Amino acid sequence: MGGQGFGDDTDEGTALPVYSLYGDRRSPDPTILQEMDALVFDVQDIGARYYTYVSTMVAAMEVAAGAGIRFVVADRPNPIGGLLVQGNVLDPDFASFVGPFPVAMRHGMTTGGLALLFNTAHGIVADLQVLQVDGWSRDRWADETGIEWIATSPNMPTLESAVHYPGTCLFEGTNVSVGRGTDSPFQQLGAPWLDSSALVKAMSRHGFPGVRFESVRFTPVEPDDGKYGGVEVQGVRLIATDRGLYDPTVTAVALLSEMRRQAGDHWEWRKNSFDRLAGTDRLRRAIEAGEPVERIVSRWTRELDRFLEERAGYLIYR
Repeated sequence: MGGQGFGDDTDEGTALPVYSLYGDRRSPDPTILQEMDALVFDVQDIGARYYTYVSTMVAAMEVAAGAGIRFVVADRPNPIGGLLVQGNVLDPDFASFVGPFPVAMRHGMTTGGLALLFNTAHGIVADLQVLQVDGWSRDRWADETGIEWIATSPNMPTLESAVHYPGTCLFEGTNVSVGRGTDSPFQQLGAPWLDSSALVKAMSRHGFPGVRFESVRFTPVEPDDGKYGGVEVQGVRLIATDRGLYDPTVTAVALLSEMRRQAGDHWEWRKNSFDRLAGTDRLRRAIEAGEPVERIVSRWTRELDRFLEERAGYLIYR
């Protein structure tokens, strides 16, 4: 979610044209595909619903289907593993570029599996081929594959950022900094009006497994979200102590609730953005109403179970 777009270009080595899908154009122009035999998607996803590379894949699949050419997915491991599925499931009424189909916040699938699911269950009907990863199993995280971590985008510099992203990305829809413009984006959250010490104490009382909270101060430098550039903020840093137990989505709901309570008039929702990320307006409304975290997340169970059942038919790896 978010980030700086770029335009078309020419590859220096081959002189071939490069057409951007992350600027004015979000899907390939059908005229570009007229002389192609296939369109290949070879991009590293991060394992969270809001990461828009998968939305770009969906848009490209739809155009390839319309053009009658093969769509090939060069699959890659899910960097945050393929076992844990967490968070709510998107309401189709809130489908957007940050969530085109009903998928959990943390889906536990690869791009190839998602392509198969979308193609069949959501009627894209492309001539789809998935090139499978050799030797990966769903219990392995990125740092267990032997593959060097390469930042998937400027604000996803490390696996640690990816671990927290399924939860902390929700704060993009508020006036809280997610650490853009620092060396630890999505690992820390802050605002000038937060009381860091009180927030850490409140979060520690929840007793969430697999994560601890530390007080932090940081100053975003030219953040691409425009939040608090050059201003020192205080807040909380999240540290995963057991990745297998940690649920960043539930943790984020608690953080939203505690920060909203602490902020008073300082708090701002970026409603459209937040609701698109959350895949519903119910989460924002529940937090505004002061509902307990446990009650909020208990409503996710039914839809999450349905997603798990649907997802099972499209899992490529054991």
